[in-house]
Amino acid sequence: MAKILETLNSWPEYFLVNEQHMALKYKVVEVSTVTDEELETAINDTVASGWTFEGIQFAMRDASKRPAMAFILFSRQEEIDRK
Repeated sequence: MAKILETLNSWPEYFLVNEQHMALKYKVVEVSTVTDEELETAINDTVASGWTFEGIQFAMRDASKRPAMAFILFSRQEEIDRK
């Protein structure tokens, strides 16, 4: 997770799209009950609200093959006011 945050922090603060200043915003959704239904619901609900799915990271338990938690990463472009 530290590598992901390091990469996100190294990207530019904003960029130009069609003469508008756009910022790339990120969202992390934490899922503590890691089942296919829970992951599908979290991804579909967030994508439906305008976010783009970027990836998923699992936190594993020591004595189990099933993940203890999942962190789902999303992004979207937002216009910013650069007066």
